[in-house]
Parts: sequence; structure tokens; C-alpha cells
Amino acid sequence: MSFSKKISKEEIQNLPLFSYNGLIVSVDNKHQFEDAFKKMNAESIIGIDSETKPTFVKGQYHHTALIQLATADCVYLIKPQKTGFPDLLVDLLENKNIMKVGIAIAQDLTDMRKFKPFKEQSMCDLNNICTKLGFENIGAKNLSAIFLGHRISKSQQTSNWENDPLTLPQMLYASTDAWICREIMLKLQAHNYPI
Repeated sequence: MSFSKKISKEEIQNLPLFSYNGLIVSVDNKHQFEDAFKKMNAESIIGIDSETKPTFVKGQYHHTALIQLATADCVYLIKPQKTGFPDLLVDLLENKNIMKVGIAIAQDLTDMRKFKPFKEQSMCDLNNICTKLGFENIGAKNLSAIFLGHRISKSQQTSNWENDPLTLPQMLYASTDAWICREIMLKLQAHNYPI
């Protein structure tokens, strides 16, 4: 099976709507961090994404409000304003043995470094990889449609990510964005695309 190198908006609209429906864990304290990162360190591939409260005024800046990390059976949601930026998270980002897969992840990483410096290892950006492979449409919505055969909603994208607690639609949206990154990388690997 090979994947189409391009997809139209109409084709995407005809696909079934999907959101992640597995286990979601909000990581709010040191004990939860230790448990979560112990499980993540046993993984070989993790999906990664982040969310920031949108700005509507020029020059306004908001820190990263949420970091999502997807494993084979769970998505962990971390709110740095609440928990800080733990050394365990730095260790994970710098671990060269665990592939971290995101979409347009460069700005996310730049914003995360404002909490604490780190030098990420084994970070893969699906937009860059798929562009090099000749795919004409990139981004979460397009790549999810091409590789996973479903449409994802972006309706929560500009919601207030500093909400505490997050709404259920926000949690599902955020988890879906991280989960699809891992799933798309698995598809690329399974079909022997050069990564």
C-alpha cells in the first residue's frame, strides 16, 4: 500500500471525524510525574505537541500552557504553569533513545526552552519528513487524513489553554494532536519510508 502524495479539502471533509478515545492522564504533581515518565521512558516513540493561549493583541506573549505526550496506550497532559518544567521532562526531551514525533514542532520547542534550557535529541518533525518524501499537503489535518484515513477537528485550537481544569473537548483535541503524530510515524515505518 502506498499513500497519496496530496489530498483535497473536499476529500478530507468526506472522511469520518476522529478524536482520541484512549486513556488521558493530567499530570499535576511530583508523584504523577515520576509515574508518567517511568512509563514514557519504556517507549521507543512518543507523540509530542503543545498548546498556548492564543494572542489577539500584537506584541502579547503567552507561555506554553499545555504539553501533550502520547505513548502506545495513554496521552499525558502537563500544564507547566501549574507543575513547573521538571528535570524528568528535560531528560525525556534529551533522551536520544526515544523518538519524539511532532508536527511543526520547532516553535513549540523554542517556547518550552523559556521555562528551562535543554538540547532535544531524536526529535522528528513530520512536516519536514513528509515534505522531503514528496507529500504536497502537510500539517496535522492533511497528514492525519492521508495516513490514518480520518478527519480531525481543529475547533478547539484557539480556545483558552490556560483554563484550569481544561474542558473535555480541549482534552480530546490536545490528546488527538499528540496521538496522531505517533500513529503517523508508525505508518511511515511500517511502509518502509526513509525517515
